[in-house]
Amino acid sequence: MRPFIGGLFALAMLGATWTFAQETTDTSPPPVVVRERTVYVPYEKLKETFEKEGRGVFLPYEEFLKLWNAAQPKKEEKKELKPPADAAVTGGAYAGKAGEKAVRFEVTFTVRALAEKWAEVQLPLKNVAVETANVSDPAAVFAPQGDGYVLIAPRPGEYTLTLSFAVRVEESTGRRRIAFGIPPTAVSRLELELPGKDLRVDVEPKMAATVTEAQGENTRLMAFIGNSNRVAVTWRPPEDKVEKGEALVIASQAVQAELGERILRLKTACAYRIERQETDTFRVKLPADMRLLSVKGENIREWTTEDGILAVRLHSPVKDSYALALRFERILEKTPEDLSIPFPSTLGTMREDGYVTLAHEPALRVRIDRSAGLSQIDARELPQAMRSTPLLAGFRYLAHPLTLNLKIERVQPQIRSQATMVASLGQDEDALSGWVDYQIAKVGIFVVRLKFPARWEPASVGDKATVEDFQVATEGAYKVLTANLKNQALGEFRLPFRLTAPGSGTAPGTATLEPVQVLETQQDRGTFGVSAPKAFKLTTLERIGAASGNVQLLHASGLLGQLPQDHDLPLAYTYTQTPASVKLQLERRKTEIRVTGFHVVTVADSGLKIAHELKYFIEFAATDRITFSLPTELDDVFHAKCANLKEKKRLRETDGRSVWELTLQDKLLGPLSVLISHEKDLKKVEADQTHDIALPLVRAEEVESHQGYVTICKDGSLEIEPQTPKNLEAIESVQLPGELRQGNLYLAYRFFQPDYALTLKLKRHAPVELAKTVVNLLRLSAVVSRERKMSVRAVFFVETRGEQFLELTLPASAQLRALAVKRTPVTPKVRRDGVTLIELAAGGAGTSFPVDLVYSQPLAENGEMGAFGTLNLEGPRLPATVPVNKTEVDLFVPKDYSYWGFGGTLHPRTAAHSNTLAWLTGGDQRTVAVYGHPFRMPDQPLGQFPTEGRLLRFETLAPVAKLGFSYCGNKLVVFLDAMLALLVFGAGATLIRAAKLSRLWVGLGAVLIPLLLMWYVNGDAKEPWAAAAIGGGLLAAALLTIALKRRWHEWRELLIRTAPDPFLEEAPEKPVPAEPETAPEEQRSGGEEGPKDSGQRSANSDQTSDPSDHPDPSDKSHRKKR
Repeated sequence: MRPFIGGLFALAMLGATWTFAQETTDTSPPPVVVRERTVYVPYEKLKETFEKEGRGVFLPYEEFLKLWNAAQPKKEEKKELKPPADAAVTGGAYAGKAGEKAVRFEVTFTVRALAEKWAEVQLPLKNVAVETANVSDPAAVFAPQGDGYVLIAPRPGEYTLTLSFAVRVEESTGRRRIAFGIPPTAVSRLELELPGKDLRVDVEPKMAATVTEAQGENTRLMAFIGNSNRVAVTWRPPEDKVEKGEALVIASQAVQAELGERILRLKTACAYRIERQETDTFRVKLPADMRLLSVKGENIREWTTEDGILAVRLHSPVKDSYALALRFERILEKTPEDLSIPFPSTLGTMREDGYVTLAHEPALRVRIDRSAGLSQIDARELPQAMRSTPLLAGFRYLAHPLTLNLKIERVQPQIRSQATMVASLGQDEDALSGWVDYQIAKVGIFVVRLKFPARWEPASVGDKATVEDFQVATEGAYKVLTANLKNQALGEFRLPFRLTAPGSGTAPGTATLEPVQVLETQQDRGTFGVSAPKAFKLTTLERIGAASGNVQLLHASGLLGQLPQDHDLPLAYTYTQTPASVKLQLERRKTEIRVTGFHVVTVADSGLKIAHELKYFIEFAATDRITFSLPTELDDVFHAKCANLKEKKRLRETDGRSVWELTLQDKLLGPLSVLISHEKDLKKVEADQTHDIALPLVRAEEVESHQGYVTICKDGSLEIEPQTPKNLEAIESVQLPGELRQGNLYLAYRFFQPDYALTLKLKRHAPVELAKTVVNLLRLSAVVSRERKMSVRAVFFVETRGEQFLELTLPASAQLRALAVKRTPVTPKVRRDGVTLIELAAGGAGTSFPVDLVYSQPLAENGEMGAFGTLNLEGPRLPATVPVNKTEVDLFVPKDYSYWGFGGTLHPRTAAHSNTLAWLTGGDQRTVAVYGHPFRMPDQPLGQFPTEGRLLRFETLAPVAKLGFSYCGNKLVVFLDAMLALLVFGAGATLIRAAKLSRLWVGLGAVLIPLLLMWYVNGDAKEPWAAAAIGGGLLAAALLTIALKRRWHEWRELLIRTAPDPFLEEAPEKPVPAEPETAPEEQRSGGEEGPKDSGQRSANSDQTSDPSDHPDPSDKSHRKKR
């Protein structure tokens, strides 16, 4: 709609290198004349070489290299000379003086910058605190980087960097130490002054001589460090400076004894408590017949043993406490039955106490025979560090000597074994593969033993991770294999093995086989399988100590995957005791052939293509001849091929079928595929006629079984209907083998008997010609002027499949002004019947291109549009064979008119806008939304296509766009809208006064009825009803105002009536006289006049009740109340 009315409802809904190359000139050296001679390089056997007849010439190795290099010249490559580094530190001098807590250094570095521009040199000064830094060149920069520093030089040259920094002194018992990072240089000199005289100084790294000399009461150190990135200096007081005195020491030991099968280990932790003075020497009496392995403690200078006494000397004396850890061991020739545990004891101590623990390996059974000086305690009373391993006993002692004698017995392991093995009998070799699963309890083992018949030789036993080696010994008719394990086996353990023997499966006969026996076990049982080539049949003749087993156990073990491909499933046996054996009979089998047929029928418009693939599987005995049969009429048209084919021959004819034989080059065992194909012509099949075709049966002959699949594939337009299949079972495509699943699969069958039959009923249908050209979208932009002329731009988005021209019929009197195809101007052609021919560009399926044309058309012969009237528009027409998927129209009409009554094939795309009463809203404020579509509009074909006026949008799916509508001038519409609004207002007022209708219902009807009628009309036809709704709204507002005013007056009257009288509140109360009794007759006769009389009496009583209650005649409030 237009402004005002339309504006009332629209206001609520707005929202991119340069390279160098060497010249390709011939730089090869001149040819070298090589003279024939023998050259010997010096080596060990020169004498034997040169003493032979025809000896050679001795040539020095340097001359040999010259000759070799001259014979193989190398091309020189021009390389850009660059320095190996941007910068380098050529030297450094460190001068420092140690204080109580820190050492302060003055260091000077000489830095050489080599790069042309800025260069960086890393200075890894770690663990230092830099105080000052001076560089010889002010342009150079010294800055921190990471956990070190960096010097940045602006140009090549030599720079001097002087630093002052401090390093913290680390203090520990009897020594002081500093350590910090330095940059690696060719020469680094360190000078350090230390407080104290005759100090013992160590410098790390020790890469050059270190000199220490006394300088008054201090010690001066000078050292050359060399190429190192770290330096550490440690200094201690001199040895003779420690005051000697007798120290009072108390010792406590924590002795841990561990007994193995052939070893005794002792570990002790001596804790010394120094009660007086200080000491630098500790002595321990070593346990008898024990080897000292290690001595650990802090500040140890040296330790020595002499006459069974260990002396430990420290760098500096200690006080308060000291800890010393010792380890001992004794190797035993064999596990003894009796053993006395020796103990270490401290010397030079006032007293010693401690704890003792005893542990042993699980393979031993140990009990305490006798003890002295030891008190057994609970393990929970031991120190926490001694409770880490399972203990036999724990003891507490207060003084030496100590005695602990033990009784020892070896624990025997408990072994159970479960063997799984398969024997395969072959022509060249027999193999026995499997494994033994051990269950080992109580004690671990290091050796396992197997026993088997002497004909077997071990090929492999165990794997490299578990078995160290194995040995084989012959004991009569058997061999015993001993395998040494790398680690102790305890719990579950698997030992795989593979034995081989000469082949025994070459001829029929008998064979006796035994499983591998596991020695030194409490229980030996297992599963045993025997397999032979498929050409032989195995039969059990006798079983000793064995029973029939389940072959699924061997399947689950995975051993069957190790069998040769030509071997059959094994016979399975189980045994629970050894030795066990089975006696077998080997018999040669006859040839057996099983066939699976794949029959594929492809139905095409030209004929049937039938392929029969017979997959033969030859078992047990090889053969070089196979046979098959097919209908006799196919003898001259079929083709057969297979691998290794030698000859194809027809044997005989029986019951209309020919039997053919294929001879192979060699005898074959296993799979063989034969492909038989033929075709049948269907070109003579006429349209709308049915033909029954029986599928030819091709089957294998002289086979054990023949089953397979039949598939019907549709590759054309023929209708297929199966007729009475025989011995065929219809299946889904998912039930077919993978090679038969095709995209054009129509029917699928499965058969288990070779005598199947299937007839297909075929019918050909006449083809229907499809559209070759499609207009996906027709976009029309039309501009209508006041002179009743129309300019139209039509854009056809065309998709074609080979059409040359697009036939187009323009409206009557239309004149074509511009035309472009694919944004290229073209010249149209016109036929005699007036049809315009537009030459199309080549396009593929699914690709649209624009055809853009502009034409003009007069809509009427007379002049302007006038005050009101009608217009009929029609778009261009296309042939019926060219479908138009969708048409969109943008119609621009003059703004001075209102439009309604739209009809034809076009339908509005958005709600219409109104310009009526635009003077109320300040002009046209309409917003036109852009309708999106997937086709991009091309540029103008010729010049510009100007548009003006009011935009109306339409769309249709019809093949031709037609539109008719009425129009009326805005001034006339405004007048009619105002008259209609006044009419509704006056009619409503008349109904209220004359017809006495309810004001509420009249007001609601005057508003709701026009709004309801607006719902059912379109275009600017809504405007009159909107004006009527406005008139009804004004009427409703007036009625509401009158009602509110009346209610206000009634409310005010109520307030006045209920207000209290001030004169009555001040008067004294007087008694009210009693009323006389009324006769019953008067009560009965006062029916109609009762209310009136009572009112009069009430009024009289009011007047007589208080003589003084007479209002002043000048009191307006009393008069208004009366």
